[in-house]
Amino acid sequence: MVIAGMLPIAPVSAAIQATYYVSPTGNDITGNGSIGKPWQTIQKARDVVRTINSNMTGDIIVYLRAGTYILSSTINFTPSDNGTTDTTFTTRTTQVKHL
Repeated sequence: MVIAGMLPIAPVSAAIQATYYVSPTGNDITGNGSIGKPWQTIQKARDVVRTINSNMTGDIIVYLRAGTYILSSTINFTPSDNGTTDTTFTTRTTQVKHL
């Protein structure tokens, strides 16, 4: 008699819908959130994500590049900044170098 063991099942995450980058040397006006043209502020990334958050079809990741981020005020995130039940909004730090 053969008894199959239970294998742990990793949680399934949605495909990545969008990836954005923020850097202290970026630019909120001319940047587009790409690795080559990152935004300068976390607030800019949050505001852009808010425009697509309600229609998320996949995960959204915002990478915070290395450096010092000077804030003039507190950054507020609300429950509406979260992903849906099947998707997530995530911020991560990275040591990605400028290309």
